[in-house]
Amino acid sequence: MRQVTRAALLGLALATAATARPSEATAPVVQGDLGRKLDAYLSRLEALGYSGGLAVVKGGETVLLKGYGQADRERALPMRPDSVFNLGSITKPMTAAAILRLQELGKLKTSDPVSRFFDGVPADKAAMTLEHLLTHSSGLESDFSPTDYEPTTREEYARRALASKLLFAPGQGYEYANSGYSLLAAVVEKTTGKDYESALAELVLEPAGMVETGYRAPRWDAARVAHGYEDGADWGTILGRIQGPGAPFWALRGNGGLHTTLADMVRWDAALRTDAVLTAASRESYFRPRVAEGPGAVSHYAFGWAIEKTPHGTLVQHNGGNGIYVAELLRFVDEGVTIFLASTVAELKATRVVPALTAIVFGEPYELPPAVARLSPEALGARAGRYRAPSGAEVAVRAVENGLEIATSEPRGFALLAGVPAAERERYERLGARTADTAGRA
Repeated sequence: MRQVTRAALLGLALATAATARPSEATAPVVQGDLGRKLDAYLSRLEALGYSGGLAVVKGGETVLLKGYGQADRERALPMRPDSVFNLGSITKPMTAAAILRLQELGKLKTSDPVSRFFDGVPADKAAMTLEHLLTHSSGLESDFSPTDYEPTTREEYARRALASKLLFAPGQGYEYANSGYSLLAAVVEKTTGKDYESALAELVLEPAGMVETGYRAPRWDAARVAHGYEDGADWGTILGRIQGPGAPFWALRGNGGLHTTLADMVRWDAALRTDAVLTAASRESYFRPRVAEGPGAVSHYAFGWAIEKTPHGTLVQHNGGNGIYVAELLRFVDEGVTIFLASTVAELKATRVVPALTAIVFGEPYELPPAVARLSPEALGARAGRYRAPSGAEVAVRAVENGLEIATSEPRGFALLAGVPAAERERYERLGARTADTAGRA
């Protein structure tokens, strides 16, 4: 029955591949008291410059699904519930799911050595298996390209990785390695005879109902793809960087860079609770904690997921990003809570927002971001001047168009403006003074 369903879904995808994806329902979802609290928090951040999207599921119900800020500042396009975000390394759980699907189909085993799929594997990598790649315990370095967009071939990237010096013997340590997942994408291609994106759609995305997720195949309307911003400048999109022949290239393929929507991430979460993509036995293997993420780490890496115990039960999570686009996916599986948060502004990343969202969801204390006050030019000018904080930090405030600009030139001031916790300020100031002294001497 599952095979028939997958075939039908794939046929539908192929039939519509020649056209741009229609927009999903654009009405935001803000459900109940919890949805309103989450929305109030993100709306405060939006007023401070945050751009991105949030989807929260609790008990099988979507309580929030909404975009915030602007998807394209130049064209004044608002972020919408159907805006397209970049997943970054949240691509890895999907690659891992494709490997497990191929195992279900009898095409491979996670215990297979990499030498089954690649020629000329050196002796020091003879014991390396697909499981080592899946759990970042292969000993490989993270990357073998200077950028995500270097036009490498599959064979060249594999050659670089397999010719490299290992950080440790396979299975004898942990080192997060994008390269391992690029090699897994190569395994998917070699096993299926299809390019990674097509194989991923057939094995994982279509069975999950995720027709809006991919590198390029969904062909979204350009107005839906969220732009990234850094220092106020438009960085553009990852989609715009992978349009050439052969892209996405192998520093990105399989380990990062997939695009998605909030609704598709809700579908992904739902699929992981059923047999839609993976059988119960495969899901047990998928989520089984295997390798500690470093000495003394409380979290363990499974197949594409980081797993840890929290006061709210088992947390299954992954994040991703390139410093501009950032995405966070947290699944509190015992509580039936899932949070997916994306951001597109380098200075206001999703990661720092997660603790507050978690507190809101679980009814714990939290503080709302400050409300933005609109003042007249005269009122702004009256607030200009030099100020000294109780810590002794000095800042200069001057009136600019529609706001105030605050600047400082000494470590205590930087600590104040960066929001450094009080317990860390002395260390922050000491390091700042040392940096200034080093720069001055240089």
